[in-house]
Order: sequence, then structure tokens, then C-alpha cells
Amino acid sequence: AQDATGFARALALSYAAALGSGRAGIIETSFAEECEADLFNEQAVLWCAIPELILAGFETLTEAGFSPGVAYFECVSEVKLIADLIHARGIAGMREAISNTAEFGALQGGARIIDADARTEMRRILREVRSGQFTQDLIREAEAGYPRLEASRAASAAHPIEAVGARLRSLKP
Repeated sequence: AQDATGFARALALSYAAALGSGRAGIIETSFAEECEADLFNEQAVLWCAIPELILAGFETLTEAGFSPGVAYFECVSEVKLIADLIHARGIAGMREAISNTAEFGALQGGARIIDADARTEMRRILREVRSGQFTQDLIREAEAGYPRLEASRAASAAHPIEAVGARLRSLKP
């Protein structure tokens, strides 16, 4: 973004090559784009929405009388399967690989869960990142000793899904 010498791209590519990054792939970006996209993803997709969906699904199933083990398997263990499929084949390829029942169920439920309100919140989160509001909130949290993070960590550790997961993971060789 500030290529004062005119050689920034070439220099960045040489560093990427020296580090071996080209084996995984190199995507041209700017510092601002990478930073904003990463902060957005952390808040709206990966570290937020996916775990919240897992917890909500687990709670819905266990509240309806399903065993915690079955709820864990359905809501947690299959996340790796879908992530591996999407990584290997893309979203369209993942849909080709799953059963018609699973694909039709996704069609029925997907837009009901990730609806216009969810998309509006995602846009709001991106605006907060771009405006610097998120950074200001993070600085205030850090200066206070991370009380919200500590409370969140304690609540996560105390959630029933953690005990079920620990028990099921201990059964694996």
C-alpha cells in the first residue's frame, strides 16, 4: 500500500519464496485488507459463529432428550468432516459429497439460521473493525485486565459440552 521503492511486491514475493510459503499458496493483499478480514473472521465466522452454532445445536438436542454423546458427535465431531470436505472440494464439492438428505436439510435450514439479521450483524461487525471501534474496545478490555474474556473462558469451561467432549476424546487411542 505504501510501496515507496517500487519493489515492495518483488521483495514480499522473495520473502514468501525463502520461507517456503509458495507451497501453500500466496495471495496478494495489503496489510489493511489482511488485518480487517482477519479481525472480521475472528468475530463473525470462525471463532464466533461456528462455536456458537455448535453450542446451540448441542443444547437444543440435549434439552430435547438426546444423549449428550450423540449430541456431541452430531454437533462437534462432524465439523471436522465438513471442514475437510470444504477444504478439499469447495462448498459446491462438499454438497456433492454429502447425502441428498443432508444437502436437502441444509437447503431447508441454512437460510433460516443464517438469515438477513445475521448478515446485518456481520456487516455491523465489519464496520466496527474498519472504524477502529473494535480496537478501542480491545484496548479498554486489556487495560481492565480482560474481565470479559476471563468470564467467557470460565463459562466455556463449565459448559456441559466440555465434559462430554473430554470423555469422548479419552476413548480414542
